[in-house]
Amino acid sequence: MKVGFAQLNPTVGDLRGNFEKILQSYERLAAAGAELIVTPELAITGYPPQDLVFKSRFVPETLEILEELHRRVGKAALLVGFVDRNEGRGRPFHNAAALLVRDQPIRKAHKSLLPTYDVFDEDRYFQPAAKVEPFEINGKKIGVTICEDIWTEHYLPRPLYDCEPTRSLIEQGAQIILNLSASPFTLHKPAIRYEMVATLARTYKRPIFYCNAVGGNDQLIFDGNSIAVNASGGLIAQLPAFREHEQIIDTDSTESIEFREESTPEQLFPALSLGVRDYLRKCNFKSAVLGLKQTLVGSGLLTDQFTQAEFQRACGAYIGKFGDLKSFSTYQPPPNVFWDDEKYQGDAYGAFAWAVYVAEVSVDTLTYEAHVDDFVALQEVGRVINPVLAAGQIEGGVAQAIGMTLYENVVWENGRMKNGQMTNYIMPTAADIPPIRVYFEENPYAYGPAGAKGIGELPMDGPAPAILSAIENATGRSFRHVPLMPEALMEELAS
Repeated sequence: MKVGFAQLNPTVGDLRGNFEKILQSYERLAAAGAELIVTPELAITGYPPQDLVFKSRFVPETLEILEELHRRVGKAALLVGFVDRNEGRGRPFHNAAALLVRDQPIRKAHKSLLPTYDVFDEDRYFQPAAKVEPFEINGKKIGVTICEDIWTEHYLPRPLYDCEPTRSLIEQGAQIILNLSASPFTLHKPAIRYEMVATLARTYKRPIFYCNAVGGNDQLIFDGNSIAVNASGGLIAQLPAFREHEQIIDTDSTESIEFREESTPEQLFPALSLGVRDYLRKCNFKSAVLGLKQTLVGSGLLTDQFTQAEFQRACGAYIGKFGDLKSFSTYQPPPNVFWDDEKYQGDAYGAFAWAVYVAEVSVDTLTYEAHVDDFVALQEVGRVINPVLAAGQIEGGVAQAIGMTLYENVVWENGRMKNGQMTNYIMPTAADIPPIRVYFEENPYAYGPAGAKGIGELPMDGPAPAILSAIENATGRSFRHVPLMPEALMEELAS
């Protein structure tokens, strides 16, 4: 079978962008003759999606993207990573892979081993697979594993799991093992991965194809270095490090190649470059002020316009002349903003944000319960740098405001909070939160990075009065306190 590796660089939360990236890679590899195209782990959502999975529309939109990919699949099959719902007991989601074949139902594999150590926290979100079983495609049985599923006890920090997904798949007749991975980079880790995969292949006498993600996602860097080994453990393919790449490998290949590992500097420089570049690109930063450049220019060793080679020479010259190359930068307020920290006089805020909040509520005249049915937020923020995070901050403020307005009644006794336990302090749950539609009005701020300014406290300050006003409009009564719990509404409406 000809397997196409789509070693991709997805962006966490950019579902539509990741869809386009996956589809374009699929179409190129399929046109080149691949029978099955494999993506990295959670390619649709990006890895790790973290608390984005709890946003009301995130997983439903992920599943819509999956269905759209299924409709676009042609003769070649596609194995793609995504977040699936858990329809049973336990955590709400699965870390999953879907096998998409034209005119056939979607087949899904769920991750069995969920790392919850070091930088990983998958047990917070995902339920492990209840079972594993191979899929049949083009007359061959393939075993699908996801990242940690293939890591054996010898290569883990300590014994962590009591099941072996790879062994179980082989016992059920799997002829090829495929692994969708998002394995973060550390020095010498690519060689460790190769050693582990090759050992597994020799042990079970099965070819193993390991497709790893590439790219920087905040503090994590993924190096790619996807590999394929034959049933003898011989390396038959190794994709480049720190860049996207596509390659087709035949599962019956027997010709081995040497594993390629660069020197430490040759690994560190592209890793750091990729991490910084992706951080700026994925956060939509258009420019950056670097204190290092300012230090070199101030020393006279570098001009404002420079090439990479000139920058490297300036760094070397500075270290040779002064010893260490260090840079210190301090925020400078806009020239028209004045604040006297001793007298507490002047412009306390360099910029102001503006917002409009609209709440739709219903009041049950039988139970006297008020409920927020819909909420719209329009926020002026200067320029939106990260739409997902900005919308999440506003949604969080609305959720807090719902609690303050309708549920959270603080009881004081002798200067102490009397109901300071989860058993006697009522808070809103997901069932109490309505659809929250967030819109942004962009008006770039001249003194903010890329025109941005802080969202500020408005998402907490504004929604509560909007909810209270909506209840007053619904009941025709005026209220002067919160929370408006059923007892308070009943007393006011019955009077």
